[in-house]
Amino acid sequence: MTQNPTNRFLALAVVSCTALLLLVAGCGYADGGSTTTGPGGGSSDTTGSTAPPPSGADNLVFRVEVGGGFVPIELIFTSLPQISVYADGRVITQGPVLMIYPGPALPNLQVAQLSETGVQRLLNAAREAGLLEQDRDFGQPAVADGATTTFTVSAGGRTIATDVYFLEAENENDPILSDEQKRLRRDLLNFRMKATDLRGWLEGEIGPDAAYQFESLAVLILPGDPTRSDPSGIEPNILAWPLADLGTLGEPYQQGSRAVISGADLEALKPLLEKANTLTLWRSDDAYYTLLLRPLLPDEVVAE
Repeated sequence: MTQNPTNRFLALAVVSCTALLLLVAGCGYADGGSTTTGPGGGSSDTTGSTAPPPSGADNLVFRVEVGGGFVPIELIFTSLPQISVYADGRVITQGPVLMIYPGPALPNLQVAQLSETGVQRLLNAAREAGLLEQDRDFGQPAVADGATTTFTVSAGGRTIATDVYFLEAENENDPILSDEQKRLRRDLLNFRMKATDLRGWLEGEIGPDAAYQFESLAVLILPGDPTRSDPSGIEPNILAWPLADLGTLGEPYQQGSRAVISGADLEALKPLLEKANTLTLWRSDDAYYTLLLRPLLPDEVVAE
């Protein structure tokens, strides 16, 4: 049983280093270092030697993710980015979800291929939206339980993460926000709408969707109770766990334990995952468990 993800870095990089360097030069971007922009737009900048743009196929170029707020552990653990773009042009997104209950145990992750021109246009639009800038003040809307949108851009040897709390159309009517803060938020909101609909925006630059074939799966193992009935009245299906005892698998995490399945173990598990749903109970060594499942994305797979 593999409990740590396996490094799967590939040797191919389709995105041209020259194109990305031209983008950085066009931005007037300084060399080296990394900048992280926080919820209020403040930043910390560590400068260093010049570093090339991401070139490994699994290196992240762009990402949009939304998280935070008062949400249950199920949503926290299984949360996935809205879109991730990699140096070889792969775009991984969340596909349509079946409106059934209980739903599938696994998310519907899709992968498509974005052209080099498409990647360049995306990064240019990110620059125009101000995501390569520093020290911008987005303000703090008067919302107690909003989510935070994080934009991540990697170029020119830097990774810039910009966090914006409660990035929604309602910001226009918030009396706490200044006109400039509203403008900044409006620009990012418009950019997010384009970036999360690449097929509508960059028609002709992106290929067809296909199911993302993940190579590592994070599993949150929680106690299960076969006598407990769901409010819907639907009885959970029970599947026999085919690998090592769930009672001793993984490391402590939240109310249960966390493990990562990969390699031959994952291949043995996949046929059963197709039969599982969000109510499924897994039987292992005469005990029952509830499993939360989250495929790991290419940049989340680290050395064992």
